[in-house]
This record gives sequence, structure tokens and C-alpha cells, in this order.
Amino acid sequence: MAMVGLDIAIVNVALPSIQRDLISQGALQWVIVAYGLLLGGFLLVGGRMTDLLGRRRVLLAGLGLFTAASLVAGVAQHAAVLIAARGLQGLGGALIAPAVLSLLAVTFREGRERNRALGIAGAVGGVAGTAGVRPLRRLLEHLHGSRRAGMSPPGPCSGLGTSVRPLW
Repeated sequence: MAMVGLDIAIVNVALPSIQRDLISQGALQWVIVAYGLLLGGFLLVGGRMTDLLGRRRVLLAGLGLFTAASLVAGVAQHAAVLIAARGLQGLGGALIAPAVLSLLAVTFREGRERNRALGIAGAVGGVAGTAGVRPLRRLLEHLHGSRRAGMSPPGPCSGLGTSVRPLW
């Protein structure tokens, strides 16, 4: 949830260098809009897929798609590729969010325990989308030396790794 929330906001850190390196002012808005549009547009589809195909399977598919799209966005040399990758990140997020919420709902007993788990998940996503941008930007600039580093996939890769392990 934190990764989905953070990715909505983190691209704002990279916008100046994206505009300088890749894209015109008119198309710059699509870097942000493509993510939100596909995320919001496919949340219900992601929830239905979670019901039909299974929680873990959809979560892993969403994490895989999100990770691959993050990698493509991070190395994109053309505006169209970057915008398409951001849209695919949104689609991956639309698979991740309902799968995570569904897993939390079945993992914790109904009542206080479940309410607490869902509250923490919501709070982490909200905090990541707002307060996490500045510290993450500094960390990524230090590690990668680039303001465009907000498009890199270390978060999705770690999420994918921790999600696969319980399957075996």
C-alpha cells in the first residue's frame, strides 16, 4: 500500500528533470495523469480479479507488473515510453491495492484486530504518499545521483521478494 501511495507523489520530485530531458510542458501532465487514471479506473477490475483468481496470485501479478513498469519508466528515453510505463504502474497498483486489502481482511480476525490492521495499512499508504516524498527523494538522489531516480524499482522488487517467499 505504501508503494502505491508513494508512487502517486514521488514522480513530482522527478518532474523538472523529466521535462528537461524528455518531454514538453503539454505532455508532462500525462506522466502524472496516466498513473492515476489507470489506478483509479482498474481498482474494481483488480478487486474482481482478486476474487476470481486468488489473492496471492493477483498480488504477485500486480507487483511484477509494477516492478517491470518502474524499471521501464526509470530507463525511458522517450516521452511515450515513460507515459505508457506510468500507466502500467497504475494498472499494477490497481491489482496490488485490492489484493493487499483482501489478504488483510482474511488474515486478521474480525473486530479490533482486523480494524487495526486495515487502519495501519491505510495510514502507511497515506503517510507514504505525503510525508515520504522528501526523505525518499534525498535518499534516491544520494544513491543514484539523479532527480529522476524516483522512477527506479527498489521498492517493488523488495515487495515482490517478500511476497513470493510465503508461497513455498
